[in-house]
Amino acid sequence: MWQGYPVLITGTTDKDNVFHPFCFSVTRGETTQDYSFIFEGLHEAQLDWQPSILLGDGNEAITNGYTNVFGAPDVFLMCYFHVLKNIEPYLKPLTKGDVCGPHKSRLKRPPNLRRRGDVLHGSETLL
Repeated sequence: MWQGYPVLITGTTDKDNVFHPFCFSVTRGETTQDYSFIFEGLHEAQLDWQPSILLGDGNEAITNGYTNVFGAPDVFLMCYFHVLKNIEPYLKPLTKGDVCGPHKSRLKRPPNLRRRGDVLHGSETLL
């Protein structure tokens, strides 16, 4: 948040699982229209760029804004932190304390869950 407005960060993740931000946006909200505006600006800046993987936090407005500009993503990934954050209310009755608190995660990454670096390939990703 900046002066009460959401700050949206767009970037790419490389195969070493390092996030590289390339767009910071201050918007009135987090609507499909806001995300479409951001994605249109990115598309106009680099017309031949066609990301095929979308990584988000589960907000439908992100997916809808992306689809309005680039079409449906080939792959949609959800941030592991946001997965835990979204299931935390259901797990709290089963655990003591925060499931997603800083350095207190009681959940282990399942061995068959691939890290983002295993599936994302540089400029093909968009967050």
